[in-house]
Amino acid sequence: MLLSGRFDPWRGLLLGLRMMFDVVRASIEIAWAAVRPGPPPINAIIAVQLLTRSDLVTTLTAEAISVVPGTVVVDIDRERGLLYLHAFGTRDEEDLAHVRRQVLGTEERIVLAIGTREQAAAVRAARRHRRATGDRPVVPEPAEVPPHVAREIAPEHTATRHPLDDEGKDDA
Repeated sequence: MLLSGRFDPWRGLLLGLRMMFDVVRASIEIAWAAVRPGPPPINAIIAVQLLTRSDLVTTLTAEAISVVPGTVVVDIDRERGLLYLHAFGTRDEEDLAHVRRQVLGTEERIVLAIGTREQAAAVRAARRHRRATGDRPVVPEPAEVPPHVAREIAPEHTATRHPLDDEGKDDA
């Protein structure tokens, strides 16, 4: 991993404060979901296209995302710059977009705090572009996500019980 040799103390402080805020907010949300009546929350594994290809930024982003309760990075595709993460409480497309915005925001704060000047300029340009296009998150194209890694499975295509559960019942 190559270090940029650049550290912006103000951006570092903002990164730390936002991390603390995210941890507290997510902890309260998880605690409430654990005690509230009703059906359990729906979760998802989603792919998030990162803005940079830096191993250091990718690692720090994955760690920062995993520290916040409710999100865990399950895989990283370094070549494509994709994070696959398990997200808690994703009921609809808006929730998925919110998680993607959170991940990209974390990556932006990390790059602005410790990234190279070129990375910081690229992040600022991507932020301006997202704001100009209605703040839509960067979503990987279907060709970027291998079909064997991430796909939706309809409930009717899943087993209600494990097929091996019936083995040995005929012997008794």
